[in-house]
Amino acid sequence: MFPRAPGERGPLTRPALLLAAVALATGCGSAAPEAGSSRPVGQPADRIVLPFDDYRLTAGDVAVIQAAEGELMRRCMERAGHGWTRPPARTAAGAAGDPGAASGGNDRRYGVADESTARRHGYHVPDDPREARDLKAQRSWLAALGPAEERTLLGEGGCADEAAARLSAGGAVPGAEWFTAYDFASVDASATAPPVRSAVSRWRTCMSERGFDYDTPLAAIEDRSWNLDAKRVTSREISVAVADVGCKRESDLVAVRAAAETGIQRDLIAREPGRFRELKRDLERYRHNADKALNGG
Repeated sequence: MFPRAPGERGPLTRPALLLAAVALATGCGSAAPEAGSSRPVGQPADRIVLPFDDYRLTAGDVAVIQAAEGELMRRCMERAGHGWTRPPARTAAGAAGDPGAASGGNDRRYGVADESTARRHGYHVPDDPREARDLKAQRSWLAALGPAEERTLLGEGGCADEAAARLSAGGAVPGAEWFTAYDFASVDASATAPPVRSAVSRWRTCMSERGFDYDTPLAAIEDRSWNLDAKRVTSREISVAVADVGCKRESDLVAVRAAAETGIQRDLIAREPGRFRELKRDLERYRHNADKALNGG
């Protein structure tokens, strides 16, 4: 992600509830386009498709996995004599189109690239009120669990652990740490490619002509004049973000950087084909296990 701290929201309980694994699998908190898709470089900023996207769970996968997780925990709890009152979680597929949300793809990989988003939110990642409501409902449900229910669900070897084990059966581990490290490495390396440096130089000149003095888009995002953790968005932040987007367009920075990163990711895949094949097999096992759980397996 650009910047590198994507501000992912953590799981409600512990990683056994799979949310952490799903976040790793989708990459920087965002699900990728459908596996196997391809699109020429020069595409719109919100439709960037990179080679690594074939090795992530899609938004649809996440929705199925969340449903399977809930179904497995429900069966387990009912076998233990407990009711199952957990409110349904909003699926990643339901977040489609939300900038920076689970299904937002690579739209913010190189910073804000959509003018309408910049005009409304500056560099802030827009809050999703539906997600906030969902998190509140999940937390309220957890807080209302009785001691016996909580032990059955979250205790060592409990229903959450059982669901995680069922979904990862056969060695399916979608959140491979090495892949996440490669993902960050590829976006960092793309920033140093000569064509990208030239595009950044054009971007810098464009920003200067609009009255803003920043060396790189990241420097603009990290300007201490705005606090991205606060809700308030200043008029100057919006002005800079809108200029940033316009100058990215004029300098072709997003397309140039996507082209550079595409080459880097292809080289990484070619260097370790066996490792990437195994990761793809893991994802297929994970999808299969989720489908099996939803179909009574």
